[in-house]
Amino acid sequence: MCLVAKPLMYCRIQMPGVSGGLNLNENSERNTEYWYAGDSITRGQCGITINRMTDKYNGQFKCSLGFSGESNESEGTTNVTVARPPQNPPDLMVTPEFDRHFNAYSEDTSINAMCTVRDARPAADLSWFMGDDQITDGLSRLEIVESPTNLFTVHQNLTRKLTWKDNAKDLKCVATHIALDRVLSTIKQINVRFAPRPIPGTIEQFGFKVGDEGIISVQIQAYPKPRLTWYVDQESFPEGRMDSSQRFEAISARAMGNGTWEGQLLIMRVSADDVTRQYVLKATNDVGEQTYRVSISTSTEPEGSLELGTGPIIGIVVAVLVLLIALFMLGFARTTGRWCFAGTSFRRKKLFFHMVTCTQLLFSTS
Repeated sequence: MCLVAKPLMYCRIQMPGVSGGLNLNENSERNTEYWYAGDSITRGQCGITINRMTDKYNGQFKCSLGFSGESNESEGTTNVTVARPPQNPPDLMVTPEFDRHFNAYSEDTSINAMCTVRDARPAADLSWFMGDDQITDGLSRLEIVESPTNLFTVHQNLTRKLTWKDNAKDLKCVATHIALDRVLSTIKQINVRFAPRPIPGTIEQFGFKVGDEGIISVQIQAYPKPRLTWYVDQESFPEGRMDSSQRFEAISARAMGNGTWEGQLLIMRVSADDVTRQYVLKATNDVGEQTYRVSISTSTEPEGSLELGTGPIIGIVVAVLVLLIALFMLGFARTTGRWCFAGTSFRRKKLFFHMVTCTQLLFSTS
């Protein structure tokens, strides 16, 4: 819409997709594609209504205004962008390729990924994810290239050093666009080879009952699948086998997803001696190995315990000593009439407040 503060003699509009100009006014014949917009050209209003915006109308609109008694036209221009979504999901390329022998990358491998979304107007927005976590580091600036047909292609690169935490996750490039009611995404699954991960200390398991069946369970993070060996009283036996006493059975490792495996040791019937034993599980794959120590108990698992480190314990001891010293000094000062008690006479009901004041003075001067 072009507006002026005086009457028009004519209103001519040029727009993409239509050859020549359109001479429009309130009396112009109305068709199904477009028609005059405004109250009247006598009120200085020159506009056009388009019934349905299509790609052909993308570009510059120009209105030329003629006035009675004037030889020169007045002109106004504006650029109209007709949003066009990308027609295809992103192109996602990852280099180098994974080791085809293992169908996985080695840990600490640096990968380069490029995501490309083609032919959109305006340019699409890109975002990256590893699993459910959005990636914000290692990204290059967006590169936007415009085609002769006013369509935009966007590129972005990602550089990332893989860790064991990336194993079995989806590297995903996501495209969003103003003309899309959903996202477009492309996924590459990332597998990372890594040795079984350590678990610090001894794994404690509770709730075993003498005379009943018992199961020791350890969850191991590793890729590829580890081979398991259990050790009980210096005797070792692999998964799928039993010990010589036929009382312990090593269950085969069970996949739990995302590079997590469960190793179980079945105790046919728990004895009092079993509670005192040390159980050791060794997990081995082609990257490395790890051992896990387990102890069991017939007690129920504690709901919570107060675990204090060395620092907090020392702090508590020091605080108690300071309090004892303060009380001793306060009693000594009151008995001998020294420091803040010198020459003081007070009532019994004010004793507490005076002692508090005296304590503050003692600490401020010490």
